Amino acid sequence: MLLPSLTFLALASISIITLTQAAPLANRDTVKVTWSPWYAEVPTFCLKVTSGNSISIDSGEGFDCTRISAPLDWRNATDDPRTVSLAVGRYRATQEPYLGVIWYNPGGHGESGTGHIYTIGPQLNLLTNGQYDIISWDPRGINASTPKLTCFPSALDEYLYQVTGVATQNMDLPTSNLSTNAFEAVLEEQLARKMSSLAGLWKQCVEMSGDIAAFMGTESVVRDLDHLSKTISGPDVTINYYGVSYGTLLGQYLSVILPPSRLGRIAIDGVANADVWQGYPTRQLTTPSFADVDATIWNGFAQNCASAGDLCALSSLGSADAIVASIDSLIDTLYYSPATISPSIYPSGSVKPEYARALLFQVAYAPSLWPPAALAFASAMNGNYTLMISLIAPSSAPSLVALASQPATYDYAFEGVACNDWKAYDAEHPPPTTKEAARLIRHNLQHVSGSMGDSLYSLVFCDLWPSESKSRYEGPLELAADTLETPVLILTNTWDPVTPRLGALTALQNLGRTNSRLVEQNGTGHTTLQTPTSTCVKKIVSAYFLNGTLPTASHTYCSLPHLPFDQQF
Repeated sequence: MLLPSLTFLALASISIITLTQAAPLANRDTVKVTWSPWYAEVPTFCLKVTSGNSISIDSGEGFDCTRISAPLDWRNATDDPRTVSLAVGRYRATQEPYLGVIWYNPGGHGESGTGHIYTIGPQLNLLTNGQYDIISWDPRGINASTPKLTCFPSALDEYLYQVTGVATQNMDLPTSNLSTNAFEAVLEEQLARKMSSLAGLWKQCVEMSGDIAAFMGTESVVRDLDHLSKTISGPDVTINYYGVSYGTLLGQYLSVILPPSRLGRIAIDGVANADVWQGYPTRQLTTPSFADVDATIWNGFAQNCASAGDLCALSSLGSADAIVASIDSLIDTLYYSPATISPSIYPSGSVKPEYARALLFQVAYAPSLWPPAALAFASAMNGNYTLMISLIAPSSAPSLVALASQPATYDYAFEGVACNDWKAYDAEHPPPTTKEAARLIRHNLQHVSGSMGDSLYSLVFCDLWPSESKSRYEGPLELAADTLETPVLILTNTWDPVTPRLGALTALQNLGRTNSRLVEQNGTGHTTLQTPTSTCVKKIVSAYFLNGTLPTASHTYCSLPHLPFDQQF
């Protein structure tokens, strides 16, 4: 595939697209939608507060919420009376002239938009000069939207399954000796137990959730967003959108499913590969989402740590290679000889390799964790695992009595959305046997990522999801040249552990260079919005939503001045 040449952003290298019609804030709610103040009793999800949010929980100032009904089956909306109720949260614009709404999807897939609005609302508000309402919603089947995909009658049942059920636990694997037949046998045995557990779990999910399990595909979510926008903003107002991670798939589907007249300014950040997503489940392992995890760790964390001196607790190990090798050695040590730890620190009393691998993934995902993670790894190498556990797990077991009276919290929407979207296995593409899946995973561990090569293993077994999708999009992902009046803004870090740079390049190719622009930040971590963001990227995003301006080059490169081990960070 021919890659576009990189160009550096210059103030003159922007093109002007159509401008959004400005209006006074007083004109915001001309369409009849009833908004409730945040912390209202009805709808009850307005009372939800995410931990660690920076907004005053006493007032909820600037936030409000509503519910909007939509057809369950968009393909048969006229004759099918069944509906879903979508939970919607808004952070209101603060400045004039009012430019409308930016719809936000936090990814997941399966994340709650109403939960993320606490933090993303003020963040995008600041980035767009306070001139937009920032609105997010819980996609169908998720969190406060109803009916909800649910798998357990209570939080207690869910907790007991998570601590005992093999399907919810990561693989217990080393980083060495992966090529031996003995290792493949161990991997195959673990997969067999996990498949059995998954089959029972997913059967219970569908039985408890009913019809929604077949209608959680991204095509239905696109139709929901179009409906929400028409209901809240009016039928003639175009959709402005910012999606991260899985939300970038929604943005790409949005661009090809809806008519161009419905589309305004669309930004996708941390771009998932739509070509892979539309394929069979096994393609998720043959073209894995985690292809750049090890490169992210080496190019970002390890290299910067090695040159950081006392600012990184692992720098005494010397080179980036030595740092990575020492972490791999720690994982192998925990595999062959799990460490013990006081149950007062962690209920299981045992430290297994999956905990070190989980922290390593967090290092790749969120650069802000580099300094404490380095200290945690250094402490673990000296036999103290307390800090490692504190960074990845709760410090104590929850109250079982309290859990018994609470609803289950994790809804397994991740599996529900994926198995609705990916192609169903057929005679020409049968589901893999346990042995075939084990070989795919071993290949990934050896040649793609030693730390995350087994990720997404469970979704290869979508044939176990006992609900036939009625919301799978199988249409084209490409756009003809000059289809969109306003090109899509594609954003990526050079090293992203979840959505590799290839996804952004694929989106640029599918949408076309007249319909999109790619901005690459030479950073690490998942998405530019949720990691350290350069002034260059901020200016581009701000100009795009405020003025409709974009870089004229198809591929623009932005530099990060500082990283987490820098004193200036």
